[in-house]
Amino acid sequence: VSGQAVTLSVDVALQALIEQSFADHRGAAVVLQPRTGEVLAMVSAPGFDPQAFADQRGDAIRQAMQDERSVMMNRATRGAYLPGSIVKPLSGATALESGVVTPHTSFTCPGYVEFGDRRIRCWKRDGHGPVNLRDALMWSCNVYFMEVGRRLGLDRLRTGLGAAGFGRRSGWPLGEAAGHLPTRRMSEGEVAMLAMGQGEILITPLQVAVMVSAIANGGWL
Repeated sequence: VSGQAVTLSVDVALQALIEQSFADHRGAAVVLQPRTGEVLAMVSAPGFDPQAFADQRGDAIRQAMQDERSVMMNRATRGAYLPGSIVKPLSGATALESGVVTPHTSFTCPGYVEFGDRRIRCWKRDGHGPVNLRDALMWSCNVYFMEVGRRLGLDRLRTGLGAAGFGRRSGWPLGEAAGHLPTRRMSEGEVAMLAMGQGEILITPLQVAVMVSAIANGGWL
């Protein structure tokens, strides 16, 4: 039914560029305007032709519905994934806000951290040596952020992750996953893993974009 014109926030050139860049790969991308939260681009790959539904082309619709690659799922909002190092800037910000580190606090990375009889390694097996927060972010040092997690403890770390929107829906109106944050008590090693984005945490690409936008705009979620 004809109605008033609808103006979208989508940047069509950016949207097309990202879609083309994915080619045959699976994944998702979200680009937000940090000051407003407007969606400039959102891609879930592989996708499907929405015109088939508008035209009621039965064969094309059945093909999309039965595609084993789950083309009908919007990975950007409904796909919940293990984040990894994406979480490190947020762990660092939480540690700063909690006062357990300053920008100049230094930890030595020998390539691993020991928790009881368990040794968890940094991605750089021979270590980064002494690193402060800036170095740790620049080099994505696992040991630094595991030490941050150890000092923060579960409650403060979980509060920081939740404050950035993890573990709950952002308000996207077309359906989204909430992701997951741990609710049970965790060992010191598990908390350390959580601080570098491993273990019991799942987030959506949209949640990542919201978190990064909050960092970019000075703290507004």
